[in-house]
This record gives sequence, structure tokens and C-alpha cells, in this order.
Amino acid sequence: METFPQYGCSYGRTGAARVAKGGSLDGASSGHDAGKLDGRKLKLTPSQEKHLVQLYRTGEHTTSEIAELFGVAPSTVHRAIQRAE
Repeated sequence: METFPQYGCSYGRTGAARVAKGGSLDGASSGHDAGKLDGRKLKLTPSQEKHLVQLYRTGEHTTSEIAELFGVAPSTVHRAIQRAE
């Protein structure tokens, strides 16, 4: 363990070292083996994305308005529109 008294703290094994030893990845690999997806939970369901794209294509709403309606960031709306094209 490395200590840094001038900062009043000490550090154990770094995150990279834990990963190298397999500690942090055990849960991810077991989920992957079980057929589960990796990554973050989706902000929108596929049906919500479809509805969002329909709203955008009508031209009656801006991406910012759609984002506010669905409670997501405008970048999420832009990505959904790009996936639909």
C-alpha cells in the first residue's frame, strides 16, 4: 500500500490491478456467460424510440421538446433518430 501523508490518505491496489487479478470482472463475465447484455440500461424502450422518431418526422416538435417529453437528454433523441435512419 502506498501512503501519501502530505495528502492524509493512502491507496491500496489500483483499479487496473484489481481488474488484472479478475476481481472486478467476475460479475461481468458471469452475466455475459448467462446471455445477459453488457453495458448501461437503455433510457428508452424500443416502442418509445419508435414513437419518438414518429414525433420528430412529423416536424411538429424539435429534438429538445421531444427530449423534455420523454425525460431524456437531447443527445439521446439524436442517437435514436440516427439509429432509425
